[in-house]
Amino acid sequence: MKPEAENSRAIADFFDGRVDGDSFRRFGEWLEADPANLAAFVDHLQVEEDIRRLSLYDDVSRYADSENQAARGNGRPLKLLETTVLHRLGIVAVATAASLMVALLVFRDNREPAVELLFKGGAAAESPAIVATLGDIREPRWQANSYASGQHFTIGSALNLVSGAAQLTFETGAVLVMQGPCQLDLGENSISLSHGRVSAVVPPSASGFSVLTPSSEVIDIGTEFGVSVDETDGTQVHVFSGEVITRARNRLGETVGEPMLVTTHNAIHFRPGTDEAQRFQADEEAFVRWLADQSDPLHEVMPPVEGRLALWLSSDHWNLDNEGRVNVWRDTLSPFNRIPHNALQAKPSARPRVVSDAIGGWPAVRFDGEDDCLITTPISTGDSQTIALVASIRENSAESVQIINYNGPPQLRTWMRQDPNILQIVTRIDGQGRAGFHPFVFLGFSGEEGIRVGEAANGESIEGGLSTTRVGEPFVAVYLYDRANNHAELWINNRSVGSSTAPAAIAVTSRKVIGRHGGYPLHFRGDIAEVMIYDEGLDGARIDSLARQLAEKYRISR
Repeated sequence: MKPEAENSRAIADFFDGRVDGDSFRRFGEWLEADPANLAAFVDHLQVEEDIRRLSLYDDVSRYADSENQAARGNGRPLKLLETTVLHRLGIVAVATAASLMVALLVFRDNREPAVELLFKGGAAAESPAIVATLGDIREPRWQANSYASGQHFTIGSALNLVSGAAQLTFETGAVLVMQGPCQLDLGENSISLSHGRVSAVVPPSASGFSVLTPSSEVIDIGTEFGVSVDETDGTQVHVFSGEVITRARNRLGETVGEPMLVTTHNAIHFRPGTDEAQRFQADEEAFVRWLADQSDPLHEVMPPVEGRLALWLSSDHWNLDNEGRVNVWRDTLSPFNRIPHNALQAKPSARPRVVSDAIGGWPAVRFDGEDDCLITTPISTGDSQTIALVASIRENSAESVQIINYNGPPQLRTWMRQDPNILQIVTRIDGQGRAGFHPFVFLGFSGEEGIRVGEAANGESIEGGLSTTRVGEPFVAVYLYDRANNHAELWINNRSVGSSTAPAAIAVTSRKVIGRHGGYPLHFRGDIAEVMIYDEGLDGARIDSLARQLAEKYRISR
């Protein structure tokens, strides 16, 4: 294979998510083996970032290829791209990202906005794009403004933290912790750091996340690292795990010298006005890595069963506003879930209330079925998921409503890397007080018909939902969508009530919506005490243990 082809294949594997574990180590060795490999990868990162930026600002649905346009017209399912554009086209270098757009199929939802804060469609999508959300904070003091958890920031926002610490979650899934004093400007998947310290955790969905300082440029390859800028504009880059690419910048803001790779437990120091750099050992203690409250009784607790927890919303672990409404439902941290992805609601009228002694003596969050909902910060989840819920359904209309939906705002769907098919759990009741459940993965439309897979709703049906409990009765629901084993199944109170296949990819970085549909105003009316999302398909023994322990905690009979 020619060197150019080898470069293209290695980089395509990285962007397609085929670099993991030992292969990630080998990929790092490939980058170190030849400066040309590192330079080629940097070029590709820039192209990917340009494409992502275009997809954020431009309604690029007009670039859809003719075959997919025809599919829309004759009712055939859309052909979805399953690999990165770079791999699909075999491109090694591209002059501009715009030339790639003709090969992309990007669908932007044009629904009318339902919740002004984030649920945007149509003309509303032309407003400045939200790029980051303020999460946990620790005694922050800001230079000019006062920000609360849930505050959204757009591209170009300037943040000046005088003291304290604050966590930002980017729409790409990158998580950044500012340590005051710190001053920075926000990009779509980047920051410009003027002074101070930041630490970052970057999932694969945000690879290419960059930090620009007066004396350096830092490009992430999916890692954890810290950057500091001192009073002389000198920059230190400390890598806690993984690898980053660094380059020096001169006083004109131009990158100079060759790209340099910095690996786990190593650091590099750039002095202003020179392309020379000094390497040394990383100092993790110099940075605030995450903002877990050590006094929080739910800090670093063990979950009912072990696994890759992506989100754990537990009873009585929320922040209330002055009217007793939930503005933050806090993600419970554990050894398997170190970075909080809280569920937030910045709009006061859309905040649900707390009801004491709602389920088995525990308080729960009550959604009114009108406009209440909570929205997480962006979470990267894979192709296999296990969702556990403790809830009860109150009376509402027979129209389908949703407990959880993976298509959080701004509902931008793109097939640049993979098919972000939407996992969701629907509930409905009939006129006899029976409650039904209908979990599935939505793939899109073929003509007017919606395409769904993973539907675990066999048995006695209420117009598409399985009747398994009564209105007002609390339940433990566990839904498994395991693409790796092509299996989907739903358990209610630890009883299997339906199963199906799980053939479609669902990996996506998105906000998870709790209490309503991702785009339509279909709101859940009922109480939710616990939500757990495992970023893997749990085996039968762990599902049984999880359901039993949740039932015991909330005194729910099987």
